[in-house]
Amino acid sequence: MSDRDKYYEKLLEDTDCRGFLIRDALNEGRIVWRYPKEQIGALVMPAKFASLDEKSYVAHMINRFIKVVDCLPWITKHEGRDFADRCLFSTSFFWDYMEKRRRRFGAPSPEFYLAAGQEEYKTMGKRDLAFNMHNWRNFLAQRFAA
Repeated sequence: MSDRDKYYEKLLEDTDCRGFLIRDALNEGRIVWRYPKEQIGALVMPAKFASLDEKSYVAHMINRFIKVVDCLPWITKHEGRDFADRCLFSTSFFWDYMEKRRRRFGAPSPEFYLAAGQEEYKTMGKRDLAFNMHNWRNFLAQRFAA
């Protein structure tokens, strides 16, 4: 574990500090704008089901998609890691919208994208992430829901 990872672990053990970080993230305070990558990392670190490498990967993935206008996965447009990450991100944060899109336009269901992303992660050799995809979806949906 790197010194930076140890620092995050210690930071999250302090309940007052963790509460401040989460409150600040939810209230869009100054720290979020100054240190968004670290803030997202701190919010992802409590996931007990995942390894530190996996937490870092997911935090990086969230940071990558925060500034993307169209983060939904498209079967005909995206592939590989980009497709799998979009599946995880969009099912975690936009489940209801994806379900509405399925009902209105006949798009694939959120469950389809969750399964497709899981298979893509397996193909890429990220078996732990594939195994934890449902856990991540639930964790992120709960953690970041307004």
